[in-house]
Amino acid sequence: MMSTETVLTTEWPIRHRRWVQLAALAALVCLGVALRVVNLNGVTRRTPDEYAYAEAGKVLVAQGRAGVPMLMEHVAANPMTAANPVRAGYLFLVADAMRLTGHTDEFAGAELACAASIVCVLLLAVVAWRRFSPGVALVAMLLYAVNPAALMTARRGWGDTVIEAVALLMLLAACEVAAGSRPMGWGILVALPGGFAITLKQTAVLSFAFCAGWILVVLWLRRQRRDAALFAGLCTLTVLVAVAWLAHLLGGWQHFVAFLTNSMNSSTGNAYSMAYEGGSPLRLGRAFLVVSAPTVMLVLAAIGYARDLSRPVPVERQMTWAFFGLCVVFLATVTLMNNRMNLRYLAPLYAPEALLAGVGMAFLVDMATQRRPAWGAPVAGVAGMLVLGAAALDYTHFRTEFALPDVQDLSVRMVVEAAGSPTPVALDASGAAVPPGGVEFWIAAAVKASQAGECQATIDTSTHAVQIDANSALAWNNLAAGFECSHQWPAAISAAQHALQIQPDFPLARNNLNWSLEQQAKESSK
Repeated sequence: MMSTETVLTTEWPIRHRRWVQLAALAALVCLGVALRVVNLNGVTRRTPDEYAYAEAGKVLVAQGRAGVPMLMEHVAANPMTAANPVRAGYLFLVADAMRLTGHTDEFAGAELACAASIVCVLLLAVVAWRRFSPGVALVAMLLYAVNPAALMTARRGWGDTVIEAVALLMLLAACEVAAGSRPMGWGILVALPGGFAITLKQTAVLSFAFCAGWILVVLWLRRQRRDAALFAGLCTLTVLVAVAWLAHLLGGWQHFVAFLTNSMNSSTGNAYSMAYEGGSPLRLGRAFLVVSAPTVMLVLAAIGYARDLSRPVPVERQMTWAFFGLCVVFLATVTLMNNRMNLRYLAPLYAPEALLAGVGMAFLVDMATQRRPAWGAPVAGVAGMLVLGAAALDYTHFRTEFALPDVQDLSVRMVVEAAGSPTPVALDASGAAVPPGGVEFWIAAAVKASQAGECQATIDTSTHAVQIDANSALAWNNLAAGFECSHQWPAAISAAQHALQIQPDFPLARNNLNWSLEQQAKESSK
């Protein structure tokens, strides 16, 4: 009877020489790289985050570190939309990408994301080839190459793909230590990238903490207490250095804590986050199914392999459990946090999910051939054809539902809408639904927030609109209305003046300007 260990440690499903399997893996790596490069172009509209990162990058290109105080002023003036300098590591990478490519717009961030995604493809190939069977490696590489979420983040300058690359490097190092490689040599590839990850984005800390914790548990169980202590000390040192650098860059610990708090609370009161990143955990599960139902099904099948405790636990099973643990940590975090259910925040799970899908396919083939070992080759062939079909469907799904409609985000609600089940929150004057992402959507959302008396939501949604289209008089007028609602008269006057510069005969903007001038004069006379 064929065992699961046999499937995971032999040459399933391709029963040829090792070099043939390696050539197939290399071909899939080339496929993954090619798809990312081909889909880099074709984005017709950039998102507010991309605009914010590009503006910050231009400031750093022009002024270097001296431009950080200006970024701090931008955040103080626009806390919901400006790029927070607590993510200085990523902002400096964007600036470097601008210098390297010569592009000084949002495309530089997209090129950085594409390069980081290509690095992810290469790192996954290394992890899969070194620590899993060729069959698992090939299935994982194919599914990852066409993963719609990975392809989406690879063409957008959001920063999540850079975090994914750093997380995957740390995961590679943790796998090597778990497999018995030198702990300190590979441990450095967790500690140093982990310190750097702190300067990228708060979600990157989860991968660092998980990989470091996994290595410490492995070393402790092996009674390598000295190595565990050295590794813990090295991780602590890199964290302290990263935090101290950020505090120095921002002008002191008080500013660092203030900007960190602002970044962590950015979704609170944010109209977009509440409408598109909130909801029940079931909505998050549905979003995963929309992105790639075959991958999710195979990941669930991998549970059967992970829970089989009747045999000694091999390295592959330990890694399978670890990958499931990483998934639980991330999913629990985005579910428990306030309005944070966005698949791009889960980018560090894309590669582990593909590996778990490979393990799941191996387990299914093993179950199908346990009583008929002679059927191994035909069953493996059928399984291979099914995986190829699933990959073709995933890529077609990406092109038709995400790339061509130019979907603006991977928030759970927008992903579900991409599947043809729209649940819009913005309506135009006639009551018709407005597609999300464009300036019309944000203008309609601002009008709705203004009618409900939600001052900050009106400001936030109007700010998104003017970032997308700075020549929209209606968007500037809505912004003026939001500032009026919150009694911010100078800002309201400025926004109304912008609207009148674009459209001098705009009566609403004229009324808002006159009203704001009157109210400011009254307050000044008191």
